[in-house]
Amino acid sequence: RRQRQMYIRDRINTVPHIILNEERLKYIKKDCLLIDLASNPGGIDKKSVKDNKLKFVWALSLPGKVAPITTAEFIKDTIYNIIKEIYK
Repeated sequence: RRQRQMYIRDRINTVPHIILNEERLKYIKKDCLLIDLASNPGGIDKKSVKDNKLKFVWALSLPGKVAPITTAEFIKDTIYNIIKEIYK
């Protein structure tokens, strides 16, 4: 059987904690654009991105900066939906 190799094609990370670390970034294709929208410290290991010559945009907190009301509404709606699911 031929073993398949898994690649993460497109990924936007919004968690304010390093999620895409050196180990996980090995699975990112070189042509993938990484966009980090998380609050500081971000969610992508910037040193590993640089060392691996990956494409990277550091746009920390961008949704809240450019559309704070809309962003807040989406967050509120998401939280309400989660609560509804939990307490059905």
